[in-house]
Amino acid sequence: MITDIDSDARELAASLVGRFPRFSPVTIERLVRRTYDQFRSAPVQTFVPILVRRSVEAQLRYVNDTPPAVVMLDDDPVAQPALH
Repeated sequence: MITDIDSDARELAASLVGRFPRFSPVTIERLVRRTYDQFRSAPVQTFVPILVRRSVEAQLRYVNDTPPAVVMLDDDPVAQPALH
């Protein structure tokens, strides 16, 4: 099953923006696209959208739940006050 990855990536990113308002839409879309790229050569593409969604959600939850500090996600800092 071949899907339109660009369309799927945009749709997934848009659905995650509302759930993770701490992150910019650009950061989320970049993360989604990078994760899709990791599965590009998978021999079975049927479950790739589900795997991408789960991976991206897990990464965003992890960073979202990290104590305040400067956290890097995809070379895009999510600035919070650093604890010194």
